This record gives sequence, structure tokens and C-alpha cells, in this order.
Amino acid sequence: MDKNAYKKLLMERLQGYFDFDENTRLGSIPLDFHARMHRRNEKYVLLKKNILYAYDNFEYFNLYQTEEMSLSQLQTLMEEFAGACLKVTTPNKEHMSSDHILIIHMPHADAELKAFARNYKFRKYYRFGLQGTCKVGLILVTDDGKSAEFSKDLRDKKYTFVLEK
Repeated sequence: MDKNAYKKLLMERLQGYFDFDENTRLGSIPLDFHARMHRRNEKYVLLKKNILYAYDNFEYFNLYQTEEMSLSQLQTLMEEFAGACLKVTTPNKEHMSSDHILIIHMPHADAELKAFARNYKFRKYYRFGLQGTCKVGLILVTDDGKSAEFSKDLRDKKYTFVLEK
């Protein structure tokens, strides 16, 4: 599947819930798109100004497409991505979680890249988790669009929308 067709496919699947920025940068990383969603839950009594508790969840999907990549390039990319995600995340007393996911689409991924993607895990706890967490995930999609490698935190979630059906 070519780059533009895959980008269009992902954007169509995320369109109802996410806001998009196309051809943007996150830190020094050029992205094909950056999708963001903010979900807020709150409990109040009688009036909305009488809030008992509230919490915010943020979810970000980023698409990065390349022709080829070595293991050292992937490691450097994920370090830069995690650093940029920490700068974007602003914890406060109502922040519960921020999930930043980088989808890398490439024609072929060797066994080293797939193993790195399967074992990748990054979490940052703010004030021992009282002000929430920041999780960074990696999805490595090969060009056939039928297979993907998910990082540790993402395996249990239903992110099958990244695959072609």
C-alpha cells in the first residue's frame, strides 16, 4: 500500500474522534499527521460548577512513514519522540493519562526492528501517579498492511484499525 493511501485510510478511521494536523512536526520529527483527542469525565452535584471530581485523558496518534530504517535510527527516533511527548504533556491535578502513539509505516521491517517494537515501553509518572501518567507506544506497520508489531503497552488494546482489512 502506498504512503498516501495508507495515510488516507488511517485518517478516515480516526476522523470521528480525533482532530488532525497534517504534515507537521513534533519536536524535530516530521510527521505525516498528528491526531489528538481529549476526553474529560466529571461528576457534579446539581450544577456543573459543583464538581466533585474530574479527570482528563488525552490520546495522540502520530504517523511517520519512511522507506527504510536501521535499528539505531529507530532507537534515536523513539528517544526524540518520547522527549517531545514529555514536553507536550502538562500534568495537573485533573490529568489522568496521556497516551502518545507513533505509527511507523515502512515497506519492510527486519527481525531487529520487530523485536525492538515488541519490547518497547516508556512510562512517566507524575507525582507518583497522583497527577497521571504519560505513556509512549510504538506500532510498526509493514507495507503489506496486514501485519503490525505493537509495543508492550499496546498489545491489549484494540488498535487493529492500523491494519488493512
